[in-house]
Amino acid sequence: MKTFGTCVAISVTASLTFLLLRFFTTSDRLVIVELLSIFLLAVLGFRLNTFLGGALTFSLVGDLFLGVHRLGSLDGQTLFLLGLGSFLLAHLIYIAMFYSYWPTIWWKPGLTRIYGSIAILVLLGSLLRMLWPSLGPMLVPVVFYSLALTCMGISAMLPM
Repeated sequence: MKTFGTCVAISVTASLTFLLLRFFTTSDRLVIVELLSIFLLAVLGFRLNTFLGGALTFSLVGDLFLGVHRLGSLDGQTLFLLGLGSFLLAHLIYIAMFYSYWPTIWWKPGLTRIYGSIAILVLLGSLLRMLWPSLGPMLVPVVFYSLALTCMGISAMLPM
């Protein structure tokens, strides 16, 4: 239990440090502080649930790709797509994790779940409508990612 508290404390400290320092530097090295925070959460996640640890690990990889301007021969657009793909996999793992907690009567959702699901779908539609003209070649990846994120949000409400 002491290790758990220590990891959480270090993770929170790393997160706060990252949030403060990002205003003062544009260096790619700052991503190391961010990744430390997520790495510790992933380690703890694996101790609690394999799905949670896996999802956090893919999130860590996504933050790496999105947190650097260049990585070897990879340019910004390629890194963005790799980051988007990593987060997409993380969200699919979260959906699997939430699914494992669904009650057997999930098909009888309460009003809170129905209203929450409708709110998520309306938000998805509104955001995609606003972004649609500016997405260009990123349209398909962003739509797929948005749909996965929407499914994750709705699946997170079902176990309530």
